[in-house]
Amino acid sequence: GIMVAAVHTPIFGLSHGPRPLNALFVVALCLLLAWLVMEVAARLPSGAKRERRRQATDSSLPGPMASPTGIA
Repeated sequence: GIMVAAVHTPIFGLSHGPRPLNALFVVALCLLLAWLVMEVAARLPSGAKRERRRQATDSSLPGPMASPTGIA
C-alpha cells in the first residue's frame, strides 16, 4: 500500500520517473512500518501464551485441582 501511494502521491515524486533517494525513503518507511507491526504483534498476548500462563497458575494448586483432567 505504501509503494502504491508513493507512486501516486506528489510528495514522494516517484510518478515522474525514478528518484533513488525518494525510493530509498519509501523503502525505509516500509521497513520501519513492518518492524513496528512486528513489535506490536509480539507484545500482544496470544492465545497460546495465555493458555500457558493459566496452566502455570493451575499447576501451583495442590492435589487433583492442579489439573482439571486429573492427568498431571
